[in-house]
Amino acid sequence: MLTRKSVELRRGLLELLLKGDDQAVLASAGRLLAQTHTSQRQAGLDLLNGLIADKRQVEQVTALARSFAKGSESLTPAESVLLETIFAAGRTEETYTRENVLGLINPEQRTPIVPPRNLSVTIDTPAARACLRSLDALIEEQSTTPIQVKTWRGHEEMLLGNIKQPYYLPQPDLKLNAAEDEREHLPLAEVWLTWERERPASLRDEDGLELVRAALFLRRMFRSLPVKESEVASQEPFILRYYLLISWLLSWLRRRQEMSLVTLNFLLDTAEAALAHIDVAKLVTQETDSQRLASERHYTHYQFSWYGGLALLHEYSIWHGQKWEAEHVKRHWQLAQRHVECYG
Repeated sequence: MLTRKSVELRRGLLELLLKGDDQAVLASAGRLLAQTHTSQRQAGLDLLNGLIADKRQVEQVTALARSFAKGSESLTPAESVLLETIFAAGRTEETYTRENVLGLINPEQRTPIVPPRNLSVTIDTPAARACLRSLDALIEEQSTTPIQVKTWRGHEEMLLGNIKQPYYLPQPDLKLNAAEDEREHLPLAEVWLTWERERPASLRDEDGLELVRAALFLRRMFRSLPVKESEVASQEPFILRYYLLISWLLSWLRRRQEMSLVTLNFLLDTAEAALAHIDVAKLVTQETDSQRLASERHYTHYQFSWYGGLALLHEYSIWHGQKWEAEHVKRHWQLAQRHVECYG
């Protein structure tokens, strides 16, 4: 009877079928969708629309509609419209949240986030501090040396000690090998490389990580987050004149070092230890605090990435990521997941 064109008759039959229990209606819809006559198939879709309009068995209705759409070689315009109506109604049933990425994923199917461990890492060593002081003194010696820098006007000369902005300083070019890059782009390359080669034992840690530690220690000094008065009182005063230039040089000097599992594991440990100290509950409270400006949230996020060593870990992945073992890639990804969990 559903093959007939009488609108009133079709409507009456569909309303009668929809009065049955959910599974009976789904079974009827399934049988109708399996027919070859377009009017019967359309009646099956009408039944599914009736169910979903009453919010009955939304998931099963959507699944049956998708199965029908997938198994059909071609759809009539009416079938396409009915299917889209079903799918759209199914989508509106979802609650769009941060956890399900605005409805794009099922959180239950996510790989579990591994809680970061509170690992013990040593950043502040005598050798790391000595490297920073030594580089600061060396830059002071060269501060009146003119070097070529690139500005919006082209190449110009500036005194090394007068450079206060990072965009004047050339960064390593990963398309070149380290030696070629230093020769072409690193100002006063021989001065810095001689310092690196001839450093005494007092400027070296036993594990060879003094330059990495120096970079992390220097980044920590940049931060302006509040600290306890007792912590300030216990810290030895440490004043440098050329923070920016030292950070820039350390990047060049670290880049020329070969890939090292010791360095990689240290950077992973540092990032994990920093993540372990984050109070997620407090962050959630801050995120929902209407008094807390978005710019302040961004600043905290930036400070953690900078201070916590994630920037150096990311830098290391760019330089040597193709040489990492699967276990290191997995651990890096887990830390990135945790970072997203904290800061979004």
